[in-house]
Amino acid sequence: MIHVNRPLRGKAVKNRILTIASLILVVLFCDKTPQNPSIDTDGRKQVRIQQLETEYVPARPATDGILADKVNVLKFEFEALNFSADRLEFFGRAEFEGPPDDREHAVHFRTDSVDPLCGEDIEFNVLRQVRRSDRYVLARPKFPTNEYAPFKGEQGKITRWIIYEAWGYDENQNRFSVQLAE
Repeated sequence: MIHVNRPLRGKAVKNRILTIASLILVVLFCDKTPQNPSIDTDGRKQVRIQQLETEYVPARPATDGILADKVNVLKFEFEALNFSADRLEFFGRAEFEGPPDDREHAVHFRTDSVDPLCGEDIEFNVLRQVRRSDRYVLARPKFPTNEYAPFKGEQGKITRWIIYEAWGYDENQNRFSVQLAE
């Protein structure tokens, strides 16, 4: 015959009841459990970019190793629709006129600085801050690469370019994603 110790059995039942009651109290009186934040697509930071013109103008490169005697000056207008930033950074692609064929090359611009490649012949504007809803016009240089040397006629001229990515930086230089507006 199996002997059951009643006080132990009663203590186990009491512990189970207390555990269940504690869990119920925790659920009822504590804040709701945290959830993943909802994605607010309307609240994403957006920038609108419009290409204005591309000029292919004579220039004296300020650095050695660049054989080109002309530079592409890409002019564009942009507007930060719903945010402000210390600076913006744009990435894209540009298609150059060959030879041997048309090729795509990376394009990278910042609003607060310009690569010092053009020498003193051409002046480019820089922005110390980008304010919400203000429109800005920037011009940025893009030298053709040396694979097009000796750069006769229009060789090295950008025929098409596109910006496909943008990033913003706050006053602490923290980077945040910026969506391109249609």
